[in-house]
Amino acid sequence: MLRGIGLSKKYKEKILFEDLSIDLRLGRSVGVIGKSTLTNTLIGRINPDSGKVEMSFPKRLMYSKVGIQFQDSKLDNLLKVKEIVEEFRLLDK
Repeated sequence: MLRGIGLSKKYKEKILFEDLSIDLRLGRSVGVIGKSTLTNTLIGRINPDSGKVEMSFPKRLMYSKVGIQFQDSKLDNLLKVKEIVEEFRLLDK
C-alpha cells in the first residue's frame, strides 16, 4: 500500500495540489495524468510542502513494488525491454 495523506505542493505562487489524500493498493493499476510532481512525491523523489506519505514496504523496495511509466522516458532506444527491466531491478538491490 502507498498512501498520501494531506499532501500539498506549490512552486512559487502556483499551487500544484493542496490537501490531497490518495490510497494506492498493491496489485492495482492507477493512471495519474499530468501530475508527475504528485507521482514523484509519492515515491519519495520530491518532498511535499505539507502532509506525509506512508508505505507498507521498505522504501528500498519501491521499484519492485511500484511500477511507473512517465510520459517522457529517457531510455536508450537500443535497449531491449528485458535489459531495461533488469537495469531497474538492479536499482532495488
